[in-house]
Amino acid sequence: MTLATAMTVALLLPTISDNPERPPQLTFEKHVDYAAWVNDLVSRGKAELSPDPYEGLYPGSPSGGMPGFEGVVREQFDKYHYRVWKAEDYPELAAYIKTCSPYLDILDQAVKRKDFWLPVRKGWTGTMPHPIFLGTGRASRALIARAWMKQDQQANALTHAHKNVLRLAEHLQQTGQLIGNMVGIIARPMVYDSLASALEHGIIKPENAASVYRRIHKYDPRSPDWDLIIQVEWAYQLDVLQNMCPDGKYNAEHWKGMAETDLVDDGARIAKLAATSDPREATAALDQHFTDLRQAVAGSPRLRKSTELSRIAKDAKQRYQVNVYVEMLLSDLSGSYERAVMTESHRRGTLLTLALHAHYAKHGKWPESLKKIDKKLGFKALKTLRRDPFTGKSFKYELKDGQPLLYSVGYDGKDDGGRHDPKWGESDNGGDFVFWPYQRP
Repeated sequence: MTLATAMTVALLLPTISDNPERPPQLTFEKHVDYAAWVNDLVSRGKAELSPDPYEGLYPGSPSGGMPGFEGVVREQFDKYHYRVWKAEDYPELAAYIKTCSPYLDILDQAVKRKDFWLPVRKGWTGTMPHPIFLGTGRASRALIARAWMKQDQQANALTHAHKNVLRLAEHLQQTGQLIGNMVGIIARPMVYDSLASALEHGIIKPENAASVYRRIHKYDPRSPDWDLIIQVEWAYQLDVLQNMCPDGKYNAEHWKGMAETDLVDDGARIAKLAATSDPREATAALDQHFTDLRQAVAGSPRLRKSTELSRIAKDAKQRYQVNVYVEMLLSDLSGSYERAVMTESHRRGTLLTLALHAHYAKHGKWPESLKKIDKKLGFKALKTLRRDPFTGKSFKYELKDGQPLLYSVGYDGKDDGGRHDPKWGESDNGGDFVFWPYQRP
């Protein structure tokens, strides 16, 4: 270890060791069981830990797992898009939903549990996809599509599906794994779009909006636990590093395969650089990097934090650009964080839409501003919900021709007057994301 590296390590370690809620430090003096540490962290305080209630959904499970969909079925998923449909309209989709019925029954039972986690084992794959994430993603989409099939109790079917998808998302966010959280984050907007369409079609009546508000507020898991996600990512990267360099030194055999494979971009260069890279310097860099990430995400979700996350990753890679371990292992969470901000904005906008309809049902007119929503309706957290996480300011709301217009300015932060962009302002000509009136794709 160079003198500069030793000084870096000495400066960094006291900062981190003061916090007990971090992965064990990697010294290479003995093997660290990071899988056991993650299991203890994620399972803490949970009563229901086994068996895995979702196992039947996993592709490759004894039951066959939740079936996938391609071709015509995928096209028909996109065509029905939260509208009441009949089997004769989309026969292939109807056949697929029928095939899924036993797996959706598994989901119905699994979401009844309060606690959920995915124990990792020695040699764990960390952030690599677990079969649950593929199976549950398919099940969420199929469950909502089934609820939109024409039936006598349409509203009840939608209520059941929305609740189950949100409970599933909560379970996935409890795992602490980044990919599990992202599957939950992606599933939740299906509920928000479905709710808005149900309001538009009169399946949810304004007089029922208050009870729907309370139900969504109760079951929606809200923003992910980023501190937990970062700790799990941190432990995973340290585990990868110790497996690359069991004694803290360059392992020629490990890198020989990478130099000869086509599976890794620039594998020969990376393998050559590993011979001169210091694993201990990488340990110090990873520890500081994840400490910085934890500080950056603290508090309420805001889009500006994703810029800070990106800067942290870029600065660290620049500082340690000749260390291949740092190059390979440093995490840039900015893209995932941005997606979470979008989902949180969608959640708040959906609840505000329901609150607006509840106010209208009581008073026969729309409120003049979001602050004028009747407080006697008893909605929780309205003050927080009015704040758009994209800007930290209030969502845009006005009455146009006597009808409410509610929207977020989206990623670009520019108010385009409620011109809807399904990409949240990331299209070439920008735009806003309109919650109400509902914007059908």
